Amino acid sequence: MPTLSSPFLPSSLRIPSHVMVYNLGAHTLTLSLLLVAGGMYSQLATKTVWDSVGGNEFDKAIADFLASEFEKQRRVSIHGNEKCRFKLLAAAESAKHALSRVQTTAVHVESVHDGLDLTYSLSRGRFEGLCTAVFRRCVNSDLITGVLSDGGVTRGDVARVIMAGGSCNIPQLHSLLESEFPGSEILSSSPSPEVAVATGCALEAGLIKERWEGRGEEEDGVQVPCVPHDLWIKGARLRDHLLLPSLTPLPSHSSLSFSLPLEEDASLLWYSLELWEKRSTNQETEIAKVSVPVGVASGETGEDVSVKVSLVWTAENAVTMTTTKRDSDWSITLNLTCDE
Repeated sequence: MPTLSSPFLPSSLRIPSHVMVYNLGAHTLTLSLLLVAGGMYSQLATKTVWDSVGGNEFDKAIADFLASEFEKQRRVSIHGNEKCRFKLLAAAESAKHALSRVQTTAVHVESVHDGLDLTYSLSRGRFEGLCTAVFRRCVNSDLITGVLSDGGVTRGDVARVIMAGGSCNIPQLHSLLESEFPGSEILSSSPSPEVAVATGCALEAGLIKERWEGRGEEEDGVQVPCVPHDLWIKGARLRDHLLLPSLTPLPSHSSLSFSLPLEEDASLLWYSLELWEKRSTNQETEIAKVSVPVGVASGETGEDVSVKVSLVWTAENAVTMTTTKRDSDWSITLNLTCDE
């Protein structure tokens, strides 16, 4: 379910990132911690709460207040009247959604009891005050800490928080999550939280159908070849660059553009690039070293050489590296063997 909120994530997301999916349903709250890398999603931890959380709790709080206002205005008791209760709950839900967009909304319920109507102007501030306890339960610091602890990360490691569910349009929820994750990007507006999961389901169904049609009858699932470990590129005067993160589905493509300053070497004809496989911070393996033709004649100074390196890795472990310099292309095919 958490991966179905993927429409919120940019398709160009390549660097491995931790994402928290905050899914607030009508009666439940689910927090899921994901590791996203190269289009692949790994669920690290998840927790679901069923006790007095969800969008309906906001409706109940508003409905209780409207019932007290009606009794105060009309001097009648509607306690225990289910028909009146349903009318007020419907009006409360509409008011909740309206207050996600405007500061004040008019609540009008016809014939609440014995032909008597209710009219009330409800402000966002009043709504937030009525639902203080609900907000506290829906954004529970202990629950968030527990999920992060299960996933082995801290709040500072979470790059993005995805909000899914109709009630996630409430501005106060957005503000509370910003306070819980001060360094994270809170995503809740595009696409709308109400349709995030539905959109993700449609995308996921298309991917499953495409993969499923090519499987054998005896297979129960779908296997997707992936890059086993982070693939980095290194070179003199070049900052180490992550070309393909681990778990990137294959085939895949990555490119890097950089400039070589000629002040240091005005007769540069070849430039060495190294491909490294990194399993951890202290475990690196050089898997390829390539000399790229730059072709700068001796004495040609005054401007840097712009080089673009493109790398394509197929599912058959064939890696094609192409370099471009001043409209001249050069390519080499590498047969890499990376340990799984």
